[in-house]
Amino acid sequence: MWPETIKVHYLAKKLGHTSKEVIGICHEIGVPAKTANSSIPGNRCAAIRDQLRIKAALARRKGIT
Repeated sequence: MWPETIKVHYLAKKLGHTSKEVIGICHEIGVPAKTANSSIPGNRCAAIRDQLRIKAALARRKGIT
């Protein structure tokens, strides 16, 4: 279960990604986040995690690491 709000940098650390990657996903799915210190709703964390996994899988499939 995710907290009510979470900082981008903390979520990135928990997911093993960079803040920049997390912010990019936030922009793609319509979550307002501008900096690593931005707070995002906890109910969007699973969607962000899933999108990061999809991007990683597609990159591996294309041979890009």
